[in-house]
Amino acid sequence: MLRVCWGFGKSSDSVKLKMLRLGLKVVVPQIHHTTTSNLELMSVENALKKLQRALNSLENPELDQVQVLRLRCQVQGAKIYIDKFSEYLNYRELEVRLVELEGKYAALVKKPSKLQPT
Repeated sequence: MLRVCWGFGKSSDSVKLKMLRLGLKVVVPQIHHTTTSNLELMSVENALKKLQRALNSLENPELDQVQVLRLRCQVQGAKIYIDKFSEYLNYRELEVRLVELEGKYAALVKKPSKLQPT
């Protein structure tokens, strides 16, 4: 279909509309990849608890250098996890919204348009 659009210098939507008017079937490939998975992600609350434990442990003056470095890595890891978790939730919300809009678009395409001659 891209060749047809390019050949006629028309947008893909206009070519789809013309195909519908001619009674041709418009087939749009569906992508069924989602960000959801079977992974059990740690909640932000648990990440914050780990962060708090690591920060409290850092207050111990008897820690050697290796223990301090390990705890600092835990702090950095928890902070990164919290940031990435919020990004992940945003992607999931966008994905849900996109699926809803695709469904509405498909329903609109199936409806006969008032602009089409009968």
